[in-house]
Amino acid sequence: MFQIIRSRSVYVMALGAAVLGLGFPTTAHAQTAGPESRFHVAGEIAAVDTGGSSFELNTVRGGSLTIATDQDTHFRSVDGSLQSLDDLAPGMKALAAGTILSDGTYLARQVGAGSPETVKRRLVRKRGEISSIVPGQSTFELQSAEGELTQFHVTERTRFFSRDQSVSNIHDLKKGMQARVVALAHEDGTLETLVVAVAPEAANHPGTGVDVRIAGHVVDLGDQSLVVKTFEGEQLTVTVNDKTVYRSAQNRIQGFGDLRTGMLVAVGAKGNGDQLTAVWIAGGRVRPIPEDQGRRSGPAGGTELPMGPSLVPPIG
Repeated sequence: MFQIIRSRSVYVMALGAAVLGLGFPTTAHAQTAGPESRFHVAGEIAAVDTGGSSFELNTVRGGSLTIATDQDTHFRSVDGSLQSLDDLAPGMKALAAGTILSDGTYLARQVGAGSPETVKRRLVRKRGEISSIVPGQSTFELQSAEGELTQFHVTERTRFFSRDQSVSNIHDLKKGMQARVVALAHEDGTLETLVVAVAPEAANHPGTGVDVRIAGHVVDLGDQSLVVKTFEGEQLTVTVNDKTVYRSAQNRIQGFGDLRTGMLVAVGAKGNGDQLTAVWIAGGRVRPIPEDQGRRSGPAGGTELPMGPSLVPPIG
């Protein structure tokens, strides 16, 4: 499976959004423009002073802040139990957003808080291929590798991520995209999407949209073709065109001109036999070509090729 954003990172972002129940970022940050600067800060509640209408927050950056509240402060939690300052308690994870007054007071306009353990039991994690999108209903379906279909609902706090920043809302989703999704399960059975991390082009994912996968060493390069000696010892000629996608660690390979004889490659191609056209080429380092190639290449639906991190980088 692709790695656009590491699976744990996607999960942590979703957990923060679910626990805090708010749609703004879960990192400590202050904006300094204007006479009354805005702020949003995340951390763990250290103490609550109901008499002083404030609470102490140990921030994720290692500092400590006193956050003031007033009658206009709105309190939120994923289960609706947080209604006022009285409902806060030390140890809760919290996120506050508001303004920094001229005297330096951090006055919260919104406070979200909750227990991560409570929310973890309601989080649903899925990965697979987007099979349908209905923007008018704010829903999309994800099909797993096992064929299971799951419907997800998009809300105002759904976050979208892609490596090239081309996906920012449900309208940017396309059928065939590979995605990781973390959602919150509600009592009525609906899944509220918290985080969607996608690869912008399905063709960029090895094994998707191709007829044949090849792994081996480049033994010859033509004007618009390459010959790959597979791990079985077979030599296959693959042509390229202007739609062929190139991938490598640290983006060392930007196009056909960056390929070299002896380079270890994986190729996803359309066609069969003598008519193979590369959909994508993932290149690794130039290495000596062994006499006996012992690993397999074959149809797209067959055995997974042994493509390690040095050969196939994160895609997206």
